[in-house]
Amino acid sequence: MGEVRQMTFRKRYTRRDALSTMAKVGAAGIVGLAAGAAAGYFGGQVAVPPAKEVTVTTTVTQAPRTTTVTSSVGVANPYGAPKYRIVAVGMDLAGEFQIPILASVPDTAALYQVDFSYTGAPDVDPKKMQDVARSEIERKPDGLMFFESDPTMQELTREAIDKGIPTIAFLIDDDPPHPSRRLAYIGTTQYSAALDTGKVFVEKYLTPKGITAGDVAIFTHRPGAPDLEARIKGFSDAVTAAGFTVDVQPAGPEAAQAAEMVEAYMRAKPKVVAAIGVDGISTPSVGRAIDVLGLKDKVLGAGFDLVPRNVEYMQKGTLYAVANQQPYLIFPVAVLSLYMHLVSGKEIFPFDAHTGRGVVTTENLGLFLKKTKFH
Repeated sequence: MGEVRQMTFRKRYTRRDALSTMAKVGAAGIVGLAAGAAAGYFGGQVAVPPAKEVTVTTTVTQAPRTTTVTSSVGVANPYGAPKYRIVAVGMDLAGEFQIPILASVPDTAALYQVDFSYTGAPDVDPKKMQDVARSEIERKPDGLMFFESDPTMQELTREAIDKGIPTIAFLIDDDPPHPSRRLAYIGTTQYSAALDTGKVFVEKYLTPKGITAGDVAIFTHRPGAPDLEARIKGFSDAVTAAGFTVDVQPAGPEAAQAAEMVEAYMRAKPKVVAAIGVDGISTPSVGRAIDVLGLKDKVLGAGFDLVPRNVEYMQKGTLYAVANQQPYLIFPVAVLSLYMHLVSGKEIFPFDAHTGRGVVTTENLGLFLKKTKFH
């Protein structure tokens, strides 16, 4: 079975700590939205948590097939509602993109006073994720959130809904009408995020440098994946509208293979004026290829996701703009969507939210050089 490691962190919170935390998050725009909506809906009858110490518990369990992060807060629900159990199921939980997502788990549990778990496959293994999803459906939590990466996960969403479990999708999606019948989607609108980033790339970097025509290579490490195809289309629409031609190329599924494939392509295509990655594997491969081949300022790079390697290549000047999905936001917003559905007796329907509105460029990169839980 492999080694199972469990780590539990405890911190004592007072009423003042709770109010201070709520104020800080509210400044970021999340609690302000939640508190405003709640005050209007419940007529302002929101109870202040009792003036006693409470315990926040975060448990991380790792095994060969699953990784689970669970958080709960020992304080009465401010709406007098039962303490809901909400579970998110995903994969690649050990990936660097997941770091801010995992950091948001205890914050989300504290914010809404729920028992919130994030579980699934530690690696990129849809089968493991599906097995975990089936197990969670059988446990019948109050709400589910699924990473709908393939048709099987969409089938499981339908199964959960048919069993009366409110279920929404997070992080990955394609355009509606959606086959899974999920009640809502929280995460990046893939096409819009790529289109916005592509426009910024053209307007702030290509055009000012006098690059107004030529070939733009777009790389993907999962050809045919709906989310990445939507990103490809977004970037393609942005650059072709500006007069460029597009050449879409596969990059390997693993970082080392992707780096080799991108580098080989760049060597063979000296007329390429820009290169774009559409994911957290192909984008750093673009930055690396431009760096290794000495193409800085000759080929401009862009891509997706604010992972550490992309930040490194932005500092080196081989990547100029990347789409930031703002992954920390996903769980606070997604749980709010489910929570208000549950606490209102299903009078409030789960809502969609596009959390990936950020574009990080060489101009605002300074905001992201110091690592925080938010990115």
